[in-house]
Amino acid sequence: MIKYITIIACSFAFSADGIAQTAAEYYQQANDFRTQRNWQKAVSLYDLAIQKDSTYAPAYQNKASTLFELGKQEQALQVMQKAVSLQPKSSTVYVERGKLQIRREYYENAILDFDEAIELQPQSIAAYYYRGEANLAAEHPEVATKDFGKVVELLSLNSDVTTKQYPKLYTNLGFAQRLTGDFEWAIVNLQKAIVLNPNDAEAYYHLGVIKSGSRDYNLGIMNFDKALQLDNKYTIAFYQRGLAHYSNKNYKAAIQDFSSVLVEAPASNSAYIARGYAYADLGKHKNAIKDYDAALALAPNDDATFIRKGFSQMALKDYTAAQATFGKAVDLDGKYKPFAYNNRAEATYKLGKYDQALEDINTSISIDSLNAHAYYNRAVVYSHKGRFALILSAPQSASSQEDSPAGTIDHNRLAQRDFDRAIELNNQVAAFYFDRADLYYRKGLYEAAIADWNRVQELDPKYKTKETKKALKAATKKFMEG
Repeated sequence: MIKYITIIACSFAFSADGIAQTAAEYYQQANDFRTQRNWQKAVSLYDLAIQKDSTYAPAYQNKASTLFELGKQEQALQVMQKAVSLQPKSSTVYVERGKLQIRREYYENAILDFDEAIELQPQSIAAYYYRGEANLAAEHPEVATKDFGKVVELLSLNSDVTTKQYPKLYTNLGFAQRLTGDFEWAIVNLQKAIVLNPNDAEAYYHLGVIKSGSRDYNLGIMNFDKALQLDNKYTIAFYQRGLAHYSNKNYKAAIQDFSSVLVEAPASNSAYIARGYAYADLGKHKNAIKDYDAALALAPNDDATFIRKGFSQMALKDYTAAQATFGKAVDLDGKYKPFAYNNRAEATYKLGKYDQALEDINTSISIDSLNAHAYYNRAVVYSHKGRFALILSAPQSASSQEDSPAGTIDHNRLAQRDFDRAIELNNQVAAFYFDRADLYYRKGLYEAAIADWNRVQELDPKYKTKETKKALKAATKKFMEG
């Protein structure tokens, strides 16, 4: 039995004609199977090459890459370490390990490998190129730009290597420049990438992002269209095109694109949120709320989405639900907390709980004293209270919260103070001027009311058009009579 095993074991060391195979021959056979994507057979032949010669570094190197294809990523890196130990002065082996590190998403480790490769071979095009990829993935676009630029320089000096060996060179360079804000050169290099490869969907995608970012949404959409024609599974291109459609106020097209994202990536809370925005702007608030709920199921601590959901509930006049939703945003204690308090106050005001609304607004202002909408909302509450109080016969300064001479709070004065503050912080909101004009009218300050209602028409001719024209007419009449 022992003799039989020995015969079988020895037979692997011979070729069909009985001649012993070398490590290099096993290695070549393994490479052939690797080319055929027969990974398992290739690994077994690399092992035979290593058995023949335990110092045969290329076998370790290619075995490592093949193990990676089999999903044995950590084992692959361990095998590659053996290749490095056998060839510590080889630039190529560091490049190959760095490439595996990139695929494993160990970007900083990959950069170290490429650094070593460049130190050993300062003119290594491969080392600079893949270090650029690693820096790009590690969010170091400035360094990536320099690396890809060095590749362009070295290619111009080396006729033996061409851009065909690095088909993503100009795409990656343009991408890196896009991230650094160098849009002019990014466009030049992305267009060069398209000349070299008209089917480069990624180059069109980055052009689309640049054009949309500069508010040229139509040209951005054209580039996204081209990217999606070349790759109809390009999820991020659907998402970015959806954003461009949304910015163009083509909400139906935006919804289609965000829906396409969710087909490929059903766990994309960003797509649910964006589609919710589009539904809300179409007035389909029930659909928007469903999307916000789906997003919150994926990211339950997103206070901004709770606030958006509350807006849609407000639009549906479900003030009780909105109050509760804004309350959840308050409880999360996130960066939008002052807005959550302010918006809960709006819902509370709609429910007729004015003092409770004031408590929330005061809290909002105490957190963010520059929130114009909070001052506006407080002014609205004070103004409402002022409708049921005596209006002072003479206009007074609204610079303090003093009680009136009669001992009661002058809510109209407080309202005017807060309208003034809101407008001081943001003088581009029509609603601020409209409601301050209404207050002026009630106080008999008709000239000031006329000026504010005229300002409303300047800022937004569509804002309460009928009410504004009617109010202007009444104020003008009162002013002329006075």
